[in-house]
Amino acid sequence: MQNDPQHPPKTDAGLPLAARLFLLGLAIFFLDVAALAVANLQLQSIHFNQWFYGDEAVQLARTPGGEVMATRMALWPAAIAFPLWVAGVAVLVRGLRIATPGDVGLTFDGFWRDVSWGLAAGVVVTPLVLGLNYGVAWLLKASLNFDAHEHPLAAAGQQGLLPIEWTLLAFTVMVAAPAREELLFRGILQRMLGQSGWGAHAGMGLALLFALFSSINAHSHRQQLIRDDPDAAVAAAFPEKSDPIFADSFVSDFMPTLFILAMVPVYLVVWWRSAPSKAIAPPVNYPDIEPSDASQQSHSNAPTVFATALLFGAVHSFAWPTPIALFVLGLVLGYLTLRTRSLVAPVILHSLFNGVSFVLLFWGWGS
Repeated sequence: MQNDPQHPPKTDAGLPLAARLFLLGLAIFFLDVAALAVANLQLQSIHFNQWFYGDEAVQLARTPGGEVMATRMALWPAAIAFPLWVAGVAVLVRGLRIATPGDVGLTFDGFWRDVSWGLAAGVVVTPLVLGLNYGVAWLLKASLNFDAHEHPLAAAGQQGLLPIEWTLLAFTVMVAAPAREELLFRGILQRMLGQSGWGAHAGMGLALLFALFSSINAHSHRQQLIRDDPDAAVAAAFPEKSDPIFADSFVSDFMPTLFILAMVPVYLVVWWRSAPSKAIAPPVNYPDIEPSDASQQSHSNAPTVFATALLFGAVHSFAWPTPIALFVLGLVLGYLTLRTRSLVAPVILHSLFNGVSFVLLFWGWGS
């Protein structure tokens, strides 16, 4: 998918780039859902889970306490769905021509240069971001007696996986997840939000909504457990909240929302400091794209990168305090996308970061 910045391929749509990126993102979302549904139907048609795991395990996966087993079973359709998703993206971008490959960073000019950028960033950033993640988790534990909420994949890995499941997990976190998330966040969302002066504000609003939804969901779940069994349920499901003071407090559940709100003043400073810039930011970083309106001429890409990175962290609010570290990672991923005008470097960095996390999990050194 080569793309000459001076002569980019044309699209059939006469819509602005932001609208085309929105339509492409929406199409890819439904494609993701459809690919996973097809994979699940294929496995169900041959009763794969019953054959591989047994009927008892299938029943366990359907109960409130069977989340780990459900996660293990979900590794199979996720692996099958990824090639279907890749093929669908190729059709959407190249076949339907909603957007050009260059519009979303699917270009490979300077491939090895971009790989070098990704590897170099990974060597520097990965230990810093992982250290930040563990440091924040330790601080919350020491100050508030709050245990980190494990990512479902990490929780499954900590309880032990079969060799084939470890292979599927490695493929998911080092291949499928980086490709899908970077195309969505850096290829589509960051580019789309940067097409207008208010796009970054919208990104901040989305980040707050995701964090708030996650907080409300976690709080509702905990309150249901308290109603069912005020003592055993809370202590078993949320050991960090077994203290009577925490048992009735929603502060811990709303930490992701509080984090987003705390970052709003920082964002406003970034946005304000970028306002005096007279450079036309999108053509500087994306020479194949013309500015869609005059508002782009008064802001740099810094607010857009900031908002997209915060949104990237917010969608992982279910694994608090991971969003804090992922926000920092998202800033670097966003910068690499602007610097290289390609998704190669951010995908390499994302894959390397997830790969180190996987190795730590595999050897029992972290999650």
